[in-house]
Amino acid sequence: MIGRCTRPTNTNYYRYGGRGITICDRWMEFSNFVADMGPRPEGMTLDRIDSNGNYEPGNCRWADWDTQMENRDISGCLTNRKLSDDDIREIRRLLKEGSMMQKDIAELFGVGRSAITKIKKGYQWKEVL
Repeated sequence: MIGRCTRPTNTNYYRYGGRGITICDRWMEFSNFVADMGPRPEGMTLDRIDSNGNYEPGNCRWADWDTQMENRDISGCLTNRKLSDDDIREIRRLLKEGSMMQKDIAELFGVGRSAITKIKKGYQWKEVL
């Protein structure tokens, strides 16, 4: 949280501090953060309820990975768009045709490049023919 919001050298800074996401002053002291949030429950991660809001009491919770993925910001970042079977077929067609780069296909369908790579390598969506 602190690295992503305050350190421009952090690889994810552009998605947090670079977009203006801040941490309340109180939470800059770890003991205050724990007093407000409690210890991290096993299998949970820190989640902002409003993904465009700041890290502060009232906007944060402990959440599992599925909840985190449903709550991602999609403005200028990778999206969590669900691909339909038709989308998968079209992506495969475009990959086979070779007329578009993977990054352009990802942008066209509103997904991250890793989703296109997984489709290309057959790691996911094997059942869609």
